[in-house]
This record gives sequence, C-alpha cells and structure tokens, in this order.
Amino acid sequence: MNTVPPTGSYVVDIARDKVGQVMSCDRSRLRLRPVRGGLAWGSELSNIRQATTDEVLSAKVKAANAESGREEVSVLTVIRFADWAITPETASEAPAIVHELECTTCGAISGADEDFETARDWAFRHVRRTPSHTGYREIIHRFWRATLVR
Repeated sequence: MNTVPPTGSYVVDIARDKVGQVMSCDRSRLRLRPVRGGLAWGSELSNIRQATTDEVLSAKVKAANAESGREEVSVLTVIRFADWAITPETASEAPAIVHELECTTCGAISGADEDFETARDWAFRHVRRTPSHTGYREIIHRFWRATLVR
C-alpha cells in the first residue's frame, strides 16, 4: 500500500497476518490497534494492505468470542433454518413501554419514563435553555418475544 490509510480505517498487517485499526502514521510507520481494542503495535507502510469487510468482521467476531470465553464460531455458521415470529411481549410480568428523548445536537437524554409527556416536557425545557438544540430522537424501550412458528 503506497498511500497512507486514513486514521480509523482497517488494514491487514501482512507481516503479522493480523487486522488492525489505524491509530496514527509517522512517515512510513503506522500505529495499529486490534479491532476491539488492546495493545497497539507498529508496522511499516509497505507491510499493510486495506482490509476487506469480511476480514474486519471476522476479526471482530474472533475478538468477541475470545473476550466471552466461547469457542470460535465461523461467521458463516448456520445454526438452524426455521420460521420465527416476533411480537410485542404480552406476559403480565413484562415491563411497560418506556420513552426517552435525546437531543441530537448535544446528546443530552431526558431519562426513561413510562409517560411520553414526561420526556416531551424535558425536551421543551431543554430547547428553552438552548434554543439552537431543535432536533430530538425518540427512544422507545419495548419488549418483544420471538417464537418458533410450527
């Protein structure tokens, strides 16, 4: 690879046969870190190539499996073909639907409440304090149940 890859992009260190995320570049030497964090390492620009989407995904799955202590599972493993339905949870002990609003300008969040008006009132107070913050994202916590269709 002759060009310097952008910071944050994923590359393959050919010398180590390892996928890494570009943290920085100093002349012809890159500073890379594992895809899910960890100790960084250095690599010469001549020893790297752009990682494919499959290589990045595979490295992330391997790292997640290693962190969880699970056996390595191939990204392409088929568990089971089946027909499933997913519907809102109807059990009496299911938690109620919870609403939140998040300011898309600063990331402030209303706090979770079963009553949407509580989140809406927070947004009104927030926009009064910061009139340029006019965009909000609704976050709904609703529980669902997957069931096997027979």
